[in-house]
Amino acid sequence: MRVGSRTAWTLAAVALCIANPASAESPPAPPPEVGWNPGPAPLPSAVLENTEVRRSIEVRRTDGGEASEAWLRSQRLDAALLVGDEVVPVRLNGPRFEIVWQVPAGPAEKPVRMRLKWKDASGEHERVGPSRTIRILPDVKIRLPAVTDVGAVHSGCPRESACVALDLSGSRGLITGTPLELSRLETTGWPDLVLTVRHGDSGVRDLARGAPILISYEVDRPIEVCAAPPRCGPVPSPAEEKVRVAPRVAGAEGTERAAETTVAASVTPNPWIECNLWWLLVIAAALLAGFISHGIVSPKSFPSSATLYVSNKERTLARDPGRPLYSVPHGRRGFYRSATCCFEGSGITVRRSSPHVLEIHAQGGTRLRLVPRGCLVERKERMAWKPVDLKAGDEWVEGGVVHRVGGAFFFRIDA
Repeated sequence: MRVGSRTAWTLAAVALCIANPASAESPPAPPPEVGWNPGPAPLPSAVLENTEVRRSIEVRRTDGGEASEAWLRSQRLDAALLVGDEVVPVRLNGPRFEIVWQVPAGPAEKPVRMRLKWKDASGEHERVGPSRTIRILPDVKIRLPAVTDVGAVHSGCPRESACVALDLSGSRGLITGTPLELSRLETTGWPDLVLTVRHGDSGVRDLARGAPILISYEVDRPIEVCAAPPRCGPVPSPAEEKVRVAPRVAGAEGTERAAETTVAASVTPNPWIECNLWWLLVIAAALLAGFISHGIVSPKSFPSSATLYVSNKERTLARDPGRPLYSVPHGRRGFYRSATCCFEGSGITVRRSSPHVLEIHAQGGTRLRLVPRGCLVERKERMAWKPVDLKAGDEWVEGGVVHRVGGAFFFRIDA
């Protein structure tokens, strides 16, 4: 009976599945849940009282798809900005959510905490963003004198030698901690003027064109601007540069809260000799190097093979053993002095500073030039003595030819 009952039940189940095949299949899986994540809220750290703060927030889909306006509305998200005890609604504007917060009047003595809170219509998915603080500052307006004079300054002076404090006494709403942006106007002025800013513990910072700096204002510490003209550069007239000071706070974007001042200086240019001393030294060094090089290279030497023969008689000249011409006093070249051979009246070779009657100068290569000093020099040609005519260009010594000097001695030079 048991086996029969089991078989009956099995047959009944098979018959039921055949009659209703859909019941044998698994139920369809639900579509995957598409989640959302709010992006970071670009909330300011400080705002001005009685101003309006507008910010946009992007919501991202967790599946990477496009968060269109239609999709965002289908999620029925609700968002609010919690500022202290105040709830500021966040509304959908296109594919983004928009915050419009009207900052209350009167600056807050302490920073206010703010955060974003998100939830969907079911209330099951709620996300609260990180909490941050925001300062509500007085409605600040910067006022500066038209000209800020740093006084007399020398070109090339140290960066902090000529400084002056900016006069902010006419400003309104400036309190400690107010962010201020200092910048230089690029339309007029002196671009080469080096400006630096000194304030509080921030040290000395360069204020260059196109690179504004941000400082946190301190009531008991002045903001000083220092001017340093470039060394040996042209000095325009007038020597000035415009500086702009503006509060860097949300709600203070308008120009009516900023102010400009002209930083002027009485610049004393560098003396001409101070600016050009380097070039003068370079030129002088080049001239000196050229002078020394020329004095070493330009003097001429006697030919190394030239041999001098000297005798007081012509017939004994052939018996003179001879000596290298460069071995005589001053026979080697010196600084700005070519090799020279000097003879006194008896035919002895002497230094050029001693009294002498004839000089032989090296002229480069094998050429030698005669320079008589009040004596008659003759050259033997075809067994006859012929005076050396200097005016006719006959001053060159001929190798192997006997010369007679004033009838006192004879010499010959073999090259």
